[in-house]
Amino acid sequence: MVSKKLIAVATVFALGALAAASAARADTILYVDDSTGNIGQVDITTGSVVAGSVHNTGLGASLTDLGFASSGTLYGTTFTGLYSINTNTGKSTNVVTYGGGISSMNALIGNGTNLLAANGTTKNIYSINTTNGAVGTYTQSTEESAGDLAFANAALYEAGIGSNGADELVNVTNKSTVAPFTISGKELSGVFGLAYDGQTMYAVDNTEVYSVNLANAVLTPLFNYSGSGLGAAYGTAFIGEGSTNVPEPGSLILLGTGLLFLGAAIRYRRRA
Repeated sequence: MVSKKLIAVATVFALGALAAASAARADTILYVDDSTGNIGQVDITTGSVVAGSVHNTGLGASLTDLGFASSGTLYGTTFTGLYSINTNTGKSTNVVTYGGGISSMNALIGNGTNLLAANGTTKNIYSINTTNGAVGTYTQSTEESAGDLAFANAALYEAGIGSNGADELVNVTNKSTVAPFTISGKELSGVFGLAYDGQTMYAVDNTEVYSVNLANAVLTPLFNYSGSGLGAAYGTAFIGEGSTNVPEPGSLILLGTGLLFLGAAIRYRRRA
């Protein structure tokens, strides 16, 4: 009887540790670059722009997307080049100007210390080395990019351009198109922001923020951040997205402890 109780406790502990490992992060601040050349922060818990967070990048052109590397550095892309962004001032510093015929780059996501990117003229997903600016082909999508990439549950998703011009949710990892983004049955064609906070996938069209059902791409309206100095979204990013697929060390330790506890309980029962 004692061993059964021990196994039950150990199982609960291990399952709790596994849940903690799978829910390692939940960001609350969404970084947005807009159509007027600004970047800013939107608090998704209040649905409002963070006071004093809106800054111009000084590029004379709009960024087309944002992405955090696991280092915590914020990067932004234009159609033609990659920049590092000072989150306190908005100042942008050129990292690399894309060559090799790459143009119309409009999607960015952190992938460990490096980045993944996509554009609206090919189905390529590119890898970008943040140290030396080298760009190579990472994989291919089923669609050209409408404007953003995001990791969720170890899968890479894309806002892609459908055959009828509407924007679609694409599972790049599975090489499948989920469905067009819809709200009350209406398909959208301006989903330029896609970001995952560790629990919820968000989509941004203009200044309207939605949650996304990953099974069918149906959108649920959450809030509109307009009127606070930040314009229509051209791209979005959470700071934790650069390491989405890597559980936090504390969660890994907790999970390992739980599994060891469970294993010890099973061995104890067998000996008994």
